[in-house]
Amino acid sequence: MAINVRHPVWIHSLGAPGARAFALLAALDAMTRAILSTVLPLQVLAVMGSPADLSKLYFLVSAVGLVANFFIAPLTGLITRRRTYTLGMLCLLAAAPLIGSATLAGVALGMLLRVFGTAVGAICLNLYVLDHIRGRELNEVEPLRLLFSALAWTVGPWLGVTLWQWQPWAPFIISGLGAISLLAYFWYLRVGDNPIIVKAKRTPPNPFASIIPFFRRPALRRAWFIALGRSTWWVSFFVYMPVFGIQSGLAPETCALLVSAGNAILFITPLLVRWGRRLGVRRALMGAFVLAGVLTAAAGGLAWVEPRLTVALLLLCAVFIVVLDIYGNLPFLRLVRPTERLAMTPVFITYRDGSEFTAPALAWLVLLAFPLPVYFLVLGGALAGLSQLARTLPRRL
Repeated sequence: MAINVRHPVWIHSLGAPGARAFALLAALDAMTRAILSTVLPLQVLAVMGSPADLSKLYFLVSAVGLVANFFIAPLTGLITRRRTYTLGMLCLLAAAPLIGSATLAGVALGMLLRVFGTAVGAICLNLYVLDHIRGRELNEVEPLRLLFSALAWTVGPWLGVTLWQWQPWAPFIISGLGAISLLAYFWYLRVGDNPIIVKAKRTPPNPFASIIPFFRRPALRRAWFIALGRSTWWVSFFVYMPVFGIQSGLAPETCALLVSAGNAILFITPLLVRWGRRLGVRRALMGAFVLAGVLTAAAGGLAWVEPRLTVALLLLCAVFIVVLDIYGNLPFLRLVRPTERLAMTPVFITYRDGSEFTAPALAWLVLLAFPLPVYFLVLGGALAGLSQLARTLPRRL
């Protein structure tokens, strides 16, 4: 006797390339990285000894990662995008035990592999999204990805440090298992390149050839700086908020719990999407940058009065940074031409490594003469300034 079971439509949608499948890939990627997101700066701080030396290592690793970004597109032409994505996930897998070694060489190499693997995943996933999703449907992809990733980014930072305090290798093992799960699901999807788009373009022979054309396009240039600004805030939140907390007398577990609390705001993504729809993408970005800048600067200014107020304001600021997460990539996704996607996406994705470069570089310079709270003042001013850049975006977004 045949038994027919009708599964919910969304379950079927997870078995084929589409918005929900890509969101699940993002969630598995988040699990792989989030469990180490707070452990990593604390591990680096333990190895390097001071916030300034921590910033130096982050700066050097991000500089190498920034250059490596430009070789990802040519790599997809040599070994196919699917194999490039696989290589990136293997890098994430290898990074976990290297960082867990707690040696300077191991941590530095692990950070490099983690940066490269993250960049490969971001570039390939964005190209797959552009291949399979069209027009205004793109407006729904980022909120879905954030919602699917919310649990990992909420639980991961706290759980990672808690496990690290209990058994130093535990979070690194979980991160490795996450990379294996991500790779297994990716190959289960059998996602391929869009043949129409693939034939319409070629990988540039010079991996750096797309940089000048990218930044000559005002729309793409603005999209990059907008993404850079909000990503720099997240890097600062993950790295320097725990460092500030420890300097203020908080336990590592408490700092990790605060990072998790900031990421828990991802669960209200649907509410923030409704707010953004009422304002429009352009006005939502402008307002979020202004409010995030004011709150971050206030957090830095109040650090000498009451450190707990600094932490509270940074948590409140995360609400508006999530708004930037929801809409921050749309200017690029909506404005890049189909024939430019392979060439321009790797340049755009450098905002991730750019933020990993900008945050420690700026902090390093500030810490040469001032205490850490001054960094939050400077960061707040930069975010507020980006609201003027968002104001110049096309209204049709």
